Amino acid sequence: MARRRRGIRATLARLSRSKRRRGKRRRILRARGLWLLLLTLVVAAAGAWWLLRPDRSLRAYAGEALGIQRVERLAAIIEAAAREARVDPFLLAAIVFMESRGRVDAVSEKDALGLMQLVPAAASDAAKRLGMPPPSREMLLSDARLNLRLGANHLAWLLEHRGSWTLEQVLVAYNAGRGKLARWIEDAGGYAAWRSRERELDETVGGDTGALLYAERVLSMRAVFEHRGAIQDPLGLRVE
Repeated sequence: MARRRRGIRATLARLSRSKRRRGKRRRILRARGLWLLLLTLVVAAAGAWWLLRPDRSLRAYAGEALGIQRVERLAAIIEAAAREARVDPFLLAAIVFMESRGRVDAVSEKDALGLMQLVPAAASDAAKRLGMPPPSREMLLSDARLNLRLGANHLAWLLEHRGSWTLEQVLVAYNAGRGKLARWIEDAGGYAAWRSRERELDETVGGDTGALLYAERVLSMRAVFEHRGAIQDPLGLRVE
């Protein structure tokens, strides 16, 4: 009799543990379902179905969709900076997205600052061209309008002095530096050769600079912002 009671208790204990495990699994699945629903709503709100690629994590999806929304909330000052510098506002928005995801206080590992990730030298040169004093670090990390004005001026300067460079090359230069790109081109024997090697490294062993991928993503994002319509280009400043 005692052995039978022990057997019954053991069976009940196993059933209780199994029930708890099933309950835990249901809670996990329910949480995942809610997260996926939230993600779907965020992506839909951003109009960013292009983000849904199988190689991206849920965190990346949400971060990029929210980044689009943050950039578009800056539409008025992006358009104003683009008008002043006579640059493509969609391109400017795409650079802001790629550089900072619309975060005014963004700081990179290389200490590039703000919305357009300006290094102090580039920011000071742009300020000089605009007849302004050199901006402080604090200003670049807190004044969105100023950071955009300086970044747009820097982009306009790169476009004005690009010579035979394509827009892709200008964007590589924005990301890596004009002098560095010139050295890469010289070392590779031409831009096409550098581009081919960069693509091969990216697709095989890694070790690419990331600058070509950056330029391609900027151009892709420009099309996204142009299509969505939150940012306008009434002056027809689009550049090729």
